[in-house]
Amino acid sequence: MKKMVYIALFLLLLGSQAMAASFFSSTNNSLGLRTYMTTVRGMGMGNTGLASLDPFSVNPYNTSTWLGINETRVSILMKYNVNQIDFGWQTVLTHTANFSGLQLAIPLQRHKWVFGFGLTPYTMVNFSYTQKIDTDSRTLNEYIYNKGNISRAQFSLSYSPEKRVGLGFNFYYFFGTINDDYNLSFDDNEFYDAFYELEYRFHGPSVGFNAFLNPVDSLTLGGFLDLKPRLRFSVVYRSQLTEAQEKYSTHSTIPVQWGVGASYTMAKQWTISADYSFQQWSEGFEITDEKLKFLEDWFNVGLGVEHSHAPRKSKSIFQKIDLRAGVSYTQIGYQFNQNSVKEYGIHAGVGIPFAHRTGRVDVAFVVGRRGEGTSTVAQETFFRTLISVSAGELWFQKLR
Repeated sequence: MKKMVYIALFLLLLGSQAMAASFFSSTNNSLGLRTYMTTVRGMGMGNTGLASLDPFSVNPYNTSTWLGINETRVSILMKYNVNQIDFGWQTVLTHTANFSGLQLAIPLQRHKWVFGFGLTPYTMVNFSYTQKIDTDSRTLNEYIYNKGNISRAQFSLSYSPEKRVGLGFNFYYFFGTINDDYNLSFDDNEFYDAFYELEYRFHGPSVGFNAFLNPVDSLTLGGFLDLKPRLRFSVVYRSQLTEAQEKYSTHSTIPVQWGVGASYTMAKQWTISADYSFQQWSEGFEITDEKLKFLEDWFNVGLGVEHSHAPRKSKSIFQKIDLRAGVSYTQIGYQFNQNSVKEYGIHAGVGIPFAHRTGRVDVAFVVGRRGEGTSTVAQETFFRTLISVSAGELWFQKLR
């Protein structure tokens, strides 16, 4: 399993710039689309999971749920996205695949202390377009690129004072760059081509807290609170007229985020989960001196169900895997054409145990729509496939 960790770290750093293209990630002075997911298992259940105990996959948002992890666990996440953007007069289809995260949890004392590490994308920007402009005297080509991401490294400590209660503490470090590039190319050699590039750089720390409660056998509750990071923010400007220079440097931030969830188990194999997460993006990111009018609050609501596999051996394939389904509703935090952009998703997923049920492969499928056509300038239809592989082994002896 240690080889899996090294390979995952390499792939995450290598693939950190391969992101799903979305028109709604391209607003100036923004941080791109917010990425939010507890686990691939939770994504199959309508993007829930804040209150779900899971001895296999590692939840990065509510680390207090790790009290069910009894041996070292690593979860590797991959994603494939198909996105169709409809502007009314033109339709654009994009395909992207990328490595989407790594989570590692190491029990220091069984059912008591768990230490963990994670590395995931936090926001993503990837949109570009070109257009050819013809006038009476000349022809020019305009190229605009918006690309980049902010990633989050995470160090976590989970403590369970007793078997029905979990507490978690996270230390985060945010880092990344977002690029806005503009190029103007003339077919006529009498005119000089023009370009400028703006590179926004972010890095800085933050902390978060989370809790888990199992008041009765069938009901679990969970929640998290992530405080504002203190980000060092700088802008580097380049053009054909100047050499690279840092034009501006100050501090920025990301608003507080919190979430709550509940999970209820019926008839042993059926589980219903519901989550709500919120972030007050309308506060702004302190990137500019003016309050950005196109920002509004981000939130996600999810509802899902899971039928877990039977603990006993069975010949039926449906008794060997976990089946999941759910729905989600998200407000992405940006306004286009002075209208809110909503995202609707239908989720499905499976969990497939392997290695004598000591590991699990989770697969989630999401079909959804983002935007409302002309009222938000564009509408996107997307299909997303997410895969995680969770494996474990004993790294340390139990402390006494």
